Amino acid sequence: MYPVNTVSTNYIYGGWSGHISYSLPHQGWKIHISAIYEDYQIVLNHVAFLSKKFNFSFKYASSKNLIDSLLDIHGDRTSGGKLITIYPQNEHHCYQLLCTLYRYLKSFHGPIVLSDMQFKETTNISYRYGVFVGESGKNFLYHNNEKYLDKKVPYFLLPPFIKTDPFVENKFPTKKLDPLWNDITVDNAIKFSFGGGIYLGSYLNKYKIVLKEALYGVGNNTGKAIAKRKNEYRILSILKGEYFPKCLNYFYSQRNYYLITEAILGKTFYDYFSSLGPVVVENQKKEQSMSELVSIIKQISKLISYAHNKNVILRDIKPSNFIITNENTVFFIDCADSIVGNQEKYSDQVKTPGYTIPNDLYNTFAEDWFKLALPIIDALSGINRNSPPASFTQVYSMFNKALNIQGFSKIWADIITALSQNNIKKFKLLLDDQRLCTITLRTINDSPKKLVINNFLIHKEYISNWLYMSLSPADQNLFDKLSKCDQYMITRELDILLKKFIIKNNMTYIKIKNIYSPYIQNGSTGLAYIILYFCDKYGLVNQLEVLKPFLSKFKGRYVKSADVKTGATGISLLLLYAGIVTKSTFFLKLALSWDEYIDILSFEISGKKVWCSGLPTNKNNYSFYAEAYEIQKFKQLIFHAGR
Repeated sequence: MYPVNTVSTNYIYGGWSGHISYSLPHQGWKIHISAIYEDYQIVLNHVAFLSKKFNFSFKYASSKNLIDSLLDIHGDRTSGGKLITIYPQNEHHCYQLLCTLYRYLKSFHGPIVLSDMQFKETTNISYRYGVFVGESGKNFLYHNNEKYLDKKVPYFLLPPFIKTDPFVENKFPTKKLDPLWNDITVDNAIKFSFGGGIYLGSYLNKYKIVLKEALYGVGNNTGKAIAKRKNEYRILSILKGEYFPKCLNYFYSQRNYYLITEAILGKTFYDYFSSLGPVVVENQKKEQSMSELVSIIKQISKLISYAHNKNVILRDIKPSNFIITNENTVFFIDCADSIVGNQEKYSDQVKTPGYTIPNDLYNTFAEDWFKLALPIIDALSGINRNSPPASFTQVYSMFNKALNIQGFSKIWADIITALSQNNIKKFKLLLDDQRLCTITLRTINDSPKKLVINNFLIHKEYISNWLYMSLSPADQNLFDKLSKCDQYMITRELDILLKKFIIKNNMTYIKIKNIYSPYIQNGSTGLAYIILYFCDKYGLVNQLEVLKPFLSKFKGRYVKSADVKTGATGISLLLLYAGIVTKSTFFLKLALSWDEYIDILSFEISGKKVWCSGLPTNKNNYSFYAEAYEIQKFKQLIFHAGR
């Protein structure tokens, strides 16, 4: 999408195009313009015209993929709605442009940019202070020779060195809320997306509820946030609360739509299998866990059959949409994308990374059964979550390898085949087979391959640098700050970091935002590297001894992917480094156990082994193979040092 008005373009990158008419400062006040999908072309034309008239620099989303992602209801809350970014030369210039844009664009509406402050009473014009041009993926602000991370958060946040908003007198005025809010108490948020939040609370001081919010203007031509929540009200009314939450009410407030349903309390299917499932529990509990998993899948089968009898196709079958109560009763909690079968024609398809299906099955009753196979694969291996571009045949092959290494029954592979072929009768018969719960335990890494510490000593600095480059920007910043401290301060900081480690289900984690993460980026592997590095540098024996028991619990098990930053390769790389620092072959053996899992998470394309990270490297890069090169480097390191 490009402006009708002729405007010179000297910036094209990642779906963005731009007109830069002066040298941009490193940081400053910037302006964002949002728009509803249907108005974007007109709004863009206006901004291009104003740019020529008032000579300002700006960039705009020009590719369809980028526009869709910025307006996607499931999109990033920190970047959502930022279709156009304007770069003023200074604070005074910013205020002039805000006033000018207000005169020309105030009659338009758009989704509110959550990271910004709205200007006057508009929903489509906003501003924030931040970096104009980032530093190779890291965004730092500078003031008085100090460096600050430009934090991307879904609310307006001033950097520490700016005490007051200079445009505060023109901020968006507070509006009176709908009186129905008086009957609602919100306790906490369950989930956030650009399309709206999901909250837990109470209604009329009587009902425990889930409040589902749909924000105005969010959505593209494949689905609007408000339309989807209104559809959910219709579907839930058909399903009448059996296996599904009951609808209690709905209302509009400040252009947004709110759906009130009864609260179903418990674990999501994903939380269940990643904390209590047979992959992660201790060996003596695996058969009991498998038996409980079979019971849960039987309930999901009944749930899907019930919906189909009501002529409803659920479509959005994935682990996070099933809730398992404390009594192990299963509910399906998100019908926003569900449809009435055989009555209406639907062109859109509900696609989730790792949950894609043959095109001819979308919007049919067979879609639900095929998609049920994928959470089962997830629960027993995590394979499909890691490899979205892989074909189902390739996913199935990896799943068989995962069953073998974990000692799970091969009947699970037959169940997946039955669901993929829509043979529901056979699927239900197989679920009654008692052999499903039998576990054949084996020792991970029975191979004769050995890793010798001396072979890795020459790679110590290389591995350390690799781990450092894989840290999150915040953890890199922490590492850099510690590098400037004396030994006393470092010791104090490491003691604080060590208190963040926990052992849960016999695995080491740190808890961040209610997520237990074992990975390099924002996880226990990243912090463990920082502690190891400084313990080694300063000979901090006490801190190293505290860390060792946590390192011993980095055992091979279910992970999201094979990549370095958020997967098995990064954990194995840390254990190699731990073996070098501690001169312990025990940690090298643990590293090899992860190496075996990395192999399971691979498949072949044109005769070559590849891995998928499971996530694009950024929101504008849709390649899922970005981390394969890093994994290959690791495999070569293991091969050469292991000889």
